[in-house]
Amino acid sequence: MLGVTSFKIEGRLKSPEYVAIVTRVYRKYIDMYLAGKPFEIDLKDKDDLLQAFNRGNFSSRSFKP
Repeated sequence: MLGVTSFKIEGRLKSPEYVAIVTRVYRKYIDMYLAGKPFEIDLKDKDDLLQAFNRGNFSSRSFKP
């Protein structure tokens, strides 16, 4: 364990959709880790995070699996 006791997802000035997507994806993988389950990051989860982050096409970054 790394000794992390809290984890903050910045949601101020973000849309409710952004906060919901980020919270859902992070919660999923935190729970899997804490349960000791082996996992790989799902490409759909990565895409969901990128879409939530880049809703206004302000970034030229593209998702490449």
